[in-house]
Amino acid sequence: MNDEKTFKLPRLKHGLKYFPGSADPTTGEPSGVLHDPVSNNYFKLTWAECECISRFWLHKDSVSLISDVNTNTSLNLDEDDLKNLIVFLISNHLIESDRNADVKHNLDQGFWKKLLHQYLYFTVPLFHPQNFLKQTYHYVDPLLSKGATLLMVFSLIVLAFVTMERGDEFFKTASGIPSASGLMTIAIVFAFVKLIHEWAHAYTATKYGVQVPHMGAAFIVLYPVLYTETSGAWRLTNKLNRMAIGFAGIRAELCLATIFLLFWNISPSGSLIQTLSFYVVAVSLMSSLVVNLNPLMRFDGYYLLSDFMQIENLQSRSCSFARHAIRKILFGLNDPRPEDLSERRSRFLMVFGLVLLVYRFFLFSGIAILVYTMIFQPLGTILFLIEIWFFLIRPILSEIKIWKERSSEILVNTRARIIIGILIITTILFVLPVHSTISVPSVAYHKTYREVHAPVVAEISKIFVKDNDLVHEGDVLMVLTSPKLEQDYALAKQDLEKLQFLKRVGNLRSSGQSQKTPDVIEEQIDLIHKKIIHLEDQIKNLIIVSGFEGQVRDMMRGISIGRTVRIDDVLLRVIDPSQIIYVAYIPDTQRDRIQTGNTAKFVMKGNVFSHVDLFVKELDKVSSSEISSPELIAEIGGDIGGNQQKYLRPKQSLYRVKCEAINHDENHNQTSLFKQKGILLIKGENISPLGFVLRQFGGLLRRELSLN
Repeated sequence: MNDEKTFKLPRLKHGLKYFPGSADPTTGEPSGVLHDPVSNNYFKLTWAECECISRFWLHKDSVSLISDVNTNTSLNLDEDDLKNLIVFLISNHLIESDRNADVKHNLDQGFWKKLLHQYLYFTVPLFHPQNFLKQTYHYVDPLLSKGATLLMVFSLIVLAFVTMERGDEFFKTASGIPSASGLMTIAIVFAFVKLIHEWAHAYTATKYGVQVPHMGAAFIVLYPVLYTETSGAWRLTNKLNRMAIGFAGIRAELCLATIFLLFWNISPSGSLIQTLSFYVVAVSLMSSLVVNLNPLMRFDGYYLLSDFMQIENLQSRSCSFARHAIRKILFGLNDPRPEDLSERRSRFLMVFGLVLLVYRFFLFSGIAILVYTMIFQPLGTILFLIEIWFFLIRPILSEIKIWKERSSEILVNTRARIIIGILIITTILFVLPVHSTISVPSVAYHKTYREVHAPVVAEISKIFVKDNDLVHEGDVLMVLTSPKLEQDYALAKQDLEKLQFLKRVGNLRSSGQSQKTPDVIEEQIDLIHKKIIHLEDQIKNLIIVSGFEGQVRDMMRGISIGRTVRIDDVLLRVIDPSQIIYVAYIPDTQRDRIQTGNTAKFVMKGNVFSHVDLFVKELDKVSSSEISSPELIAEIGGDIGGNQQKYLRPKQSLYRVKCEAINHDENHNQTSLFKQKGILLIKGENISPLGFVLRQFGGLLRRELSLN
């Protein structure tokens, strides 16, 4: 010890309190808890840290403190052990003065990281409930008993079986949740349930003598939820008591679910009380079973698992074991375990850590997307990128940095060389410009066509064609008859003859009518003439004639002589099968990759083994303000995202592409319907998968940051 470098010990912050803790479940060593009453934080201490902290007041330098601990205990500390303890004290502001410049620099760097995440999670203490809890505890004490818990569990099971018989009626209420009133009700019920949840924590903590210094509101992605400060539970040496405090909120929510499930069953069907009861039951069960009991989130379930397994700092320790397992699996590194624990505990921490890493990836990605959608642009995009960097990319790069530093150890392992080889090949394939085909949803339709409708409600008199018949211009396709038109035409002719007779004989009287002047008769004759001409045109239109040379397609199903047809019925279509046009819409990120004249293929939906060879005939230079082919709109079963209010307007910048067949004879076998959906495969400029991703990402940034 004499050759060690001596340094002066810092002074511990005034008011710190030390409490003995439970023995370590693995080593059996004693532990302790250090309480800072100023910040109301509790810190778990190992046996060595407890021995050093208890002697800080007696020594001024490091050598004397280490000598005292090693002489009077079976510990064997060195200077590095004491330095690590001092760094821990400085990092948590547990000393009077901070003389460690390096640690202070690290804390200053951490300030910006904390500032960036303040909008994600921060707390606001609202009031100090300790006196109120003591005065009212005796009122709620019976509800915290084991008997009350057993009664609640039994009742919930019975009510669940009773409700199952009315399951359809119970879940029918959920259909109203997406509405504005449903979402508002959910928000109010959620606040009520969480209020009961937090008071349950507070009263249970009071039961076991744990102080509740304050209660307040925590803001998670700017959404307020209540919280209760019960960190003093670390003072309890009995893990079951600590678990009771952690489980109290979930227990209260299950109790609420039981009470309101009873209300739902005894309330009149469809009443307001029954609807509110459903919301309370749904929120309570979902909140308690899905969220609070989830050990992968730092809510009640996590602390319950930590207390049950008696593993402090469960997440950080399990992540260390997970990283150790990843390095061993990928590169065969036989590093010592992060901690000397039993095989069973080590395996648990490894599995929990691997599951936690996967869960965090999706959780942080979801949070980033939530921030992106909730906050106005461009701030939402900036915060999205910050979250992705700090929570996902930065930790991955940090691990890769360690792999790089240990490359000499990694490369000597055969498994590692195989993994690295696969990664190199995958990377090469990812960056090489091998991707040239642009795949977009498309629709093929005939450029020249005519839909045949009846001009009026009519009967089919004659049919001269059938499906797929070739017709010439002027050929009669079908003859219709309309008794009503014929009757109206006959009556109009009679009226005309009558008026003409009156005009000739000069009789200005008609039965039951006043005298008419010659001018009035002339005006009526003119109107009757116009009506007759209109009726003749309609009767003439009952003879369906082909207007061009083409082919008959899509004849009305069940069409036959004598059948009555309406105006909106499509009797048949006449198309020119040699003139088919193929239309698609490509995003702006792909617009520069194709040009007029590029080759393409159309693959019909439902017939992937057949295609038509095409060429790009037209490519719009300006993005389309409307979609001319509604079959492509996602809201009605297509593949392009459109605005639901005006579904012909695309959600993004799209450019219309028109293609035609290279060999027009192929069209006869390709499309048997008037319009046919499919996929258009356009030959474009070569691009790597990485370039494609970067181009898509760049387009997204330009749109969201309003740089276009």
